[in-house]
Amino acid sequence: MKTIKKTNSYDGKLFSVILIIIAVIYDISPADIIPDIIPFTGFFDDIGITILIIMNLFYKWRKKNFINKTR
Repeated sequence: MKTIKKTNSYDGKLFSVILIIIAVIYDISPADIIPDIIPFTGFFDDIGITILIIMNLFYKWRKKNFINKTR
């Protein structure tokens, strides 16, 4: 007898949208870990947070597509 695993219908899409919104708000907001007034270094924390979120989303997308292709 084969068991069928039931998965969530949204598959983490809500979490991905929330991460993107957090990244945009953090990039736009004047409150930062390192103030943007300091030349160059002030923008590194904005860029770093954005890159980490994009990498996280890409990793989840790649993992999901790899699992779907192997089934």
